[in-house]
Amino acid sequence: MVQALDRGALGVIKEMDTHAIREPLNKLVVTLMLTAFDERRPTLDQGVSEAAARLGVEEAAAETSFGNVLRALKKGTSAAGAERTLVGTLGALGAAASTDPSTDARLAHALLWVSAHSPFDPVLPLLALGGERANRFAEAFLDVARRYDDADVAVDRPTALVAALALGRGARAELLERARVTLRDPLLLTLLRSSEGGPAASGPAIGFEAERTSAPRHPLWTALLLMTFVLPLWALVSAFARVALRLKRPASISINKAGVTVKSRTELLGKTLREQETFLPAGGLQIAAREVRYPGLPTYVGIGSLLLGSFIGLRLVMDGARAGSPEFLSLGVAVLLVGLAIDYALTRLPARTPEHCRMLFVPKSGAVVAIAHAPRASADRALEQLKP
Repeated sequence: MVQALDRGALGVIKEMDTHAIREPLNKLVVTLMLTAFDERRPTLDQGVSEAAARLGVEEAAAETSFGNVLRALKKGTSAAGAERTLVGTLGALGAAASTDPSTDARLAHALLWVSAHSPFDPVLPLLALGGERANRFAEAFLDVARRYDDADVAVDRPTALVAALALGRGARAELLERARVTLRDPLLLTLLRSSEGGPAASGPAIGFEAERTSAPRHPLWTALLLMTFVLPLWALVSAFARVALRLKRPASISINKAGVTVKSRTELLGKTLREQETFLPAGGLQIAAREVRYPGLPTYVGIGSLLLGSFIGLRLVMDGARAGSPEFLSLGVAVLLVGLAIDYALTRLPARTPEHCRMLFVPKSGAVVAIAHAPRASADRALEQLKP
């Protein structure tokens, strides 16, 4: 969750718990913030007296140890640091007191806009309050950032940046992961990852270039596709796409203690068709492993050669002995010797460690991410980062 509030904001919250007119003051500030947002004004000084009169707030009763609320509102951009903290925290308390979910979207957008364009910040104090209301506002903040990402002209860039910063500092883990996957703007993603607990704050990352590939199939599913001749046909189509159409899926992988970031793109005939970025938090990974494909292939080939040579060779020797044919006998012995020679040669070959491997990341929920042609040394160092 969000980092601890500064002493000033904590002091305002504690004092408001016992203030005689805390509810009218909270409502006053959040109402002025909504009005400023609707009119796109960077100050809250207009209409303070009228709004206070409607809510029955008198200047003498608006006094706090951080300053007078009405006077702080009227000062606008010239408000002092303690007064800015007072007004921003009162706006957060007023938003938290709202019980109408249908107003969350507008209220969240207003609070973000005020934080981005005025001296007052109600966003971080609101998230720090915690609870269901804070979670609902975090969801609404993500919706605002997504609207900007989708080129909604109603959301400007400073507001979207504040939304990303707020999410990075105060969103729960699953919402933060969703934000990292769905948002595309580079600066928004940077703000998300530079927050406490994000990848940029979790030590140096190990990065390397590889290729994104399809996740491995279940053995039963593979057998079914093979028996129905779908798998060979798919292999031919894939080979044609790679060679003739130059289909590629290059990927950049970055791994640190926070998780795995995979940036990939799909290229066809040298043109980029799709770009994709996936972030898998370390705490959400069920399996993170690398595997060298077919490490026992030489052994299996040797055993197969020995069995095949023994079967064919002995059959030829027996047929040759029954028929009295030296040619069959010679051929059978030759086949036996060839099988033995292949098996001996493959088992005596020096062990070779492949330089590349495949990596698998299986999250507790969501799709499996598979990486092919990853440098083995880099993969081993990167996986060490994910160990608790």
